[in-house]
Amino acid sequence: MNFKNLKIGTKLTSITTLLLFMLGAVVAITIYKNMDEYLAESVIKSAGPAVTSFSKTIDSYQKQSLQLATVISQSPLIQQGVAERNREFLLKRVNMFVSTFELDFATVTDENGNVICRIHAPDKFGDNVAATNPMVGEALRTSKGISGLTVSSDGRLNERAVVPIYDLNNKFVGAVIAGKYLDDNEMLDQLKAEHDMDFTVFYKDVRIATTIIRDGERLVGTKLDADIANVVLNEKKEFVDRITTMGLDYVVVYKPLIGFTGEVEGIIFTGVDEQKATAEGREMVTKVIVAGLIVLAFTIIIVIFSIRRIVIRPLNSIVDVAQHVSAGDFSVNLSSLISKDEIGELALSMQHIVEVVGGLVDDTKRYSNSIRLGDLSVKLDANRYEGAYKEFVVEISAALELLIRYVRVMAEFTAGIASGNIPPEITTEVHGDYKAMKDSLNASARNVNALITEVKALISSSVEGKLEVRADASRHQGAYNEIVGGMNDLLDAVVLPIQDVYNVLQIMSTGDLTVRITSDYRGTFLRLKEVTNGLGESLSGLISQLQDAIHTTASASAEISSTADTLATASAEQSAQTDEVAGAMEEMSRTVIDNAQSATRTAEVAQRNGSVAEEGGKVVSETVAKMRQIAEVVKVSASNIMQLGESSKRIGEIISVI
Repeated sequence: MNFKNLKIGTKLTSITTLLLFMLGAVVAITIYKNMDEYLAESVIKSAGPAVTSFSKTIDSYQKQSLQLATVISQSPLIQQGVAERNREFLLKRVNMFVSTFELDFATVTDENGNVICRIHAPDKFGDNVAATNPMVGEALRTSKGISGLTVSSDGRLNERAVVPIYDLNNKFVGAVIAGKYLDDNEMLDQLKAEHDMDFTVFYKDVRIATTIIRDGERLVGTKLDADIANVVLNEKKEFVDRITTMGLDYVVVYKPLIGFTGEVEGIIFTGVDEQKATAEGREMVTKVIVAGLIVLAFTIIIVIFSIRRIVIRPLNSIVDVAQHVSAGDFSVNLSSLISKDEIGELALSMQHIVEVVGGLVDDTKRYSNSIRLGDLSVKLDANRYEGAYKEFVVEISAALELLIRYVRVMAEFTAGIASGNIPPEITTEVHGDYKAMKDSLNASARNVNALITEVKALISSSVEGKLEVRADASRHQGAYNEIVGGMNDLLDAVVLPIQDVYNVLQIMSTGDLTVRITSDYRGTFLRLKEVTNGLGESLSGLISQLQDAIHTTASASAEISSTADTLATASAEQSAQTDEVAGAMEEMSRTVIDNAQSATRTAEVAQRNGSVAEEGGKVVSETVAKMRQIAEVVKVSASNIMQLGESSKRIGEIISVI
């Protein structure tokens, strides 16, 4: 599974767990790696108090020696015994003090340093210690008490004190020397029991007392490592380090013992077996590490729970809101997540985005509904928004304002076309789809103007009787081409039957009453065809009857002949004028009526001529009836032509609107 595809909660918990485990591992490794050094340092630090305790113990020997020597020197009995040089008395009396204060040795001398008695060597006396022991010589010379580290005549390192003795008359009569040897294993064992460390006293570089035991024996008489001895004895420096001595790893402290003369007379050693000293520490560190790992595990659980509660849950809520917003649902609310931390600030920002985008959507819907309802006066309020949102609203408003302006221009333009007031072409410079719209509107205006011009010319020609004139349909396209073609077809449909009537009547006017309309027509044109052909038939019959009547009434029908000529002339005029639209038909009707009136007068004349003309009168009466029928037909034709003219006008108006 690709890590980047994991949810952020899984990522955070995984990273946190990994980091904490890595931290724990680093700490554990670091502790284990540096544990020996750390424990050694701890041992070295713990050795410091032991060395201090060792030094204080040695110092206490010096103080104890000085106190005992002072007590002995101040005893009147001792003062008297020294003045009398009473050796036996002094041995008993001084030994009592030594036993009481647990000192190792005590010596009483006269004022010159000659030994009167030695408690630790009763049989040895009479020798002069002032010459062999600088401290004694200094004390006798100054008559003052002195204490310090010295080496006895038998080569034993000790802390001693030399105090002058005065008799009851305050006369300097001798001195008392008291001290304690440092090669005291018992003292070292007590220190070991107290500090759980090994202690050693060196005279120069030779071990004279130690707590270190090998094969049941104390390691005394062995020498110190030359390098360490050089540092401590010659350089008079303390040596602290980790060393291997006698096959064991020790953390050691070597401290020089400065004698009364200022020279290094010995060394005190404090050391601990490193493995033994650190075993407990190692165990404790291991327990600490295990406990730390357990605490770390609980910490990880707590951290993961806290991350999920404090970070992941709010983030999931924010993600859920973002998904709702991306799906167009702005009813979500993040007020419960708003706080003063980063998550709260993120929730607040997200809530603001929801409100802003929701406001944009609501404003857009309201604006869209207003536009859909035809209310173009509604505006978007850009001041409600800030930053990019405000710029967005401003840009959208500007774009919509431009679109609305063009829509209004289009509305005014098309309204002008619809009302017949064709507006001038739009000359404003625009681009893109606006240019295409402008070009389309201008083209529409040009096409309508051209169509109107064509129709007007066609109507004008028709009114003038130029029924052969047609519009040029090839100059138009699409529906305009169909309209112009339809107008031409309409004129053809109207003119053709009229032309046939005109041609037939024209031929009839020449006296050929046998001609007939043979084309197929329907509706009113069929009636016109039938009436015209019926007219021919009637005229033929009428003429035939008139010829018969004329032959029979030749002598008395001069006026009838004249009237017949008039009728023929009127008929010829009627035939000649049939090709006129509307007005020609009306003239023809009037002519037929005149003919009928003439025929009536002819009938009256015939009646006056008596029975001779009675038959001719009947014929004339029939002729009058036929003429009246023709007049009615002509009126119907005229009415149809008028209706056709009105239809043409309405078509023209419709085309003007288009």
